[in-house]
Amino acid sequence: MHELGICRSLIDVALGALAERETTQRATSLQVEIGRFTAVVPDSLRFYFEVLSRGTLLEGAELNIESVPLRTRCRSCALEAEPELPSLLCPQCEGVVEIVTGRELRLVSVDVPEEAA
Repeated sequence: MHELGICRSLIDVALGALAERETTQRATSLQVEIGRFTAVVPDSLRFYFEVLSRGTLLEGAELNIESVPLRTRCRSCALEAEPELPSLLCPQCEGVVEIVTGRELRLVSVDVPEEAA
């Protein structure tokens, strides 16, 4: 259910970007990166985006979601791995790992058609 709040924030940021461009054109697509460790369900995010974007310059825009894999690095031996399930221990030396990627939740771009001169 946290996708609702995330989607509201995503829409606010995207509308802010459009306002900075001073455009009145509708966006055609948004590119978003979402890390696997965020536990965001892409289909839920798309559903909320469709509902919450109605009546805005984002209505009808395609929400393109790129999944960023969970990647860890061992603090002891520096092994990098992509575990299926988050683990706090290195599969090689059983040292403590840190998350390198997988927490991302980023609006990468908002695409609008070029305005005619």
